[in-house]
Amino acid sequence: MQNEHSTDSLVHKDLTKLPMNIIKYVSEQGCVFLDYLQEVLGGPTEFWSFLVKCFFNRRDFSGSEYLTTNDFKDSLYDHFKEKHGVLDSVKWDEWFNQPGIPPSYRGFMAIEKTDWHRKADSLVDEKEYEKSRDLILEVTRNTDDRAIIEFLTYLLTLPTDLSPAKLLLIERPILEMRPYCEIKFLWLRLCIKNKWSDDGRITKTALNFVCNEYCLPKYACPIFRDLYEWEETRQSAITRFRAIITATDDNRSKMLPETINELSSILGVALEPRA
Repeated sequence: MQNEHSTDSLVHKDLTKLPMNIIKYVSEQGCVFLDYLQEVLGGPTEFWSFLVKCFFNRRDFSGSEYLTTNDFKDSLYDHFKEKHGVLDSVKWDEWFNQPGIPPSYRGFMAIEKTDWHRKADSLVDEKEYEKSRDLILEVTRNTDDRAIIEFLTYLLTLPTDLSPAKLLLIERPILEMRPYCEIKFLWLRLCIKNKWSDDGRITKTALNFVCNEYCLPKYACPIFRDLYEWEETRQSAITRFRAIITATDDNRSKMLPETINELSSILGVALEPRA
């Protein structure tokens, strides 16, 4: 579970982001925070009744369709009238305004790492090329696709960087032997996260992957967001998206209008009405 390296707090302070881009991709600590509140307030049955009431009666708390952070907190105190002492003990500022999981809660979050997590940790720490190669071969030998996905997903969550040499070691035995969309998607995100474009090859492959091969929001939005957040590839992402939205019908991407609308907000590119 990543915590120390998280850069986002639950209450975002970046006023340049659109609200839909802040709340659509709920950060990990938000899920943990709700789980924590459920735990200290009596369990899932009682907490679920609060969430249902909070959602359907949100106009009573906020006067609008949306709840602010203070509205949510006030509604907790209103619903759990017998547990104000418990709520007073919650470190609200740490949960809302500090990045990552509050130190006071991290002890409850210990999870047992799988063998694939440990192998990913070993790859990150390994200094010698030959041992890194052997480790990758060990991962791919007699391993099903789900394990490979778990291995790559865990690597993607780690704060440490992987060198281009290690990324190539992953590409050759894993991507070339298992060219499945989920595996390719994770590997491309891993390359972008580690700021390795391989003289533009990775950027071109990533854009082709989400514009021509798999145009679903599940793949297109994270990759376009990653490319946009990396200054070196930002303009490439914007240029490719502009080409999509200005293309003639015969040359248009397979992207659905919903995907295009989401990417428009991610990239800050306005859409013009089509005739």
